[in-house]
Amino acid sequence: MSNNQNDIEAKLQKLRDAYASQLPAKLDTITTHWQSLCSDWRWETVDLLHHAVHSLAGSGGSFGFPQLGKQAREIEIALKGWIKEQHIPDHDQQQEIAHKIAALRKVAGNPSS
Repeated sequence: MSNNQNDIEAKLQKLRDAYASQLPAKLDTITTHWQSLCSDWRWETVDLLHHAVHSLAGSGGSFGFPQLGKQAREIEIALKGWIKEQHIPDHDQQQEIAHKIAALRKVAGNPSS
């Protein structure tokens, strides 16, 4: 590998590491928004949660977390449907999202999966 290619790889790894270091705070924000919604459904909070999940869905794969991006996309799709239809999810739908958020946290610890 040439020095230039090594430099590029090193820079990419730094970006991945920086992204990974920000994940706990991003996941905490998602969890906090979700917990807030479970006790008091507010569309403003749904929008905040959607934005946070959308951000992860778009960036996960780019920074070496393909499963994170995929899992976030699944949550985003559900939220988008609820927002569009102004649908407040029932208990089972809320449980499904809670499980998806738990899975999101799990895959965040496994960058290559």
